Amino acid sequence: MTAERSDSLSRMEERRLIQEQQSDSEVAKGKAPPPYDFQPTASVSVGNPGPPEENFKDYLVVSIMNLLFCCLPIGVAALVYSIQTREAVARRDTASAKRSSQNAFRLNVAAFAVGLFCVTLMIIYYVIDSKTSTPG
Repeated sequence: MTAERSDSLSRMEERRLIQEQQSDSEVAKGKAPPPYDFQPTASVSVGNPGPPEENFKDYLVVSIMNLLFCCLPIGVAALVYSIQTREAVARRDTASAKRSSQNAFRLNVAAFAVGLFCVTLMIIYYVIDSKTSTPG
């Protein structure tokens, strides 16, 4: 019984291999369609889309936070460059957008550093002042 079963399995495998070879040769000759059912789609665009759009960070939220909480003058300058970045991206002016984005980033870092420095100085001043004014 097992000999017959293994013989029938080997015959089935041979048939399957022969069918695969035949289908491969038909596909190679162009007679049969490819084994997948995927049809590529074409997209139609109207107008001139221009170069691919790059995303530049405008740091607008960071600029507003620095303006309010860290250093007002530098925060205002960072906010101006953030808005310029948005405008340049809207115009698709990548060179100007990149330059404005870098300037906004640098000014935000500077505003944060100045704000952190000022807060540190105030803490040191209050600690020293509280030790000297306490009667002891």
